[in-house]
Amino acid sequence: MTSLIIPATRNTPLIHFEPVTWHFEVSGICVPENAGEFFDPVFGWLAQNARYLAPGSTFHFHLTYFNSTSLKALYHVLRYIKEANIMGAGLLVRWYVERDDEFMIESVALFGQLLELPMETVELPGEQGASLAG
Repeated sequence: MTSLIIPATRNTPLIHFEPVTWHFEVSGICVPENAGEFFDPVFGWLAQNARYLAPGSTFHFHLTYFNSTSLKALYHVLRYIKEANIMGAGLLVRWYVERDDEFMIESVALFGQLLELPMETVELPGEQGASLAG
């Protein structure tokens, strides 16, 4: 199983999927010009690998902001995780949110509700470092 690492830019998040070390992270700002194009490698990686990850593998999300086109792409990322779980993968989602970020808190709740995917929401007191999984 190969890794997928896409460095963060001013408009795109860090994507760090490293199955050898169980490091699965999406963090930063997510306002790409073309969310579908940006997330295509992520969709491909998840389609090929998600169901083969070790049970208990946790996907960490810490996005400071995402735009409306990214909302759909993030929904599809989470859908791949849900589909892998339906096939028995046992993957977890942990989403970090700032305590006062109502948009992100509501978005995470909506994703969980729409997908019927349990997600652990971790409230942070204030601005934290971009990389949380380790």
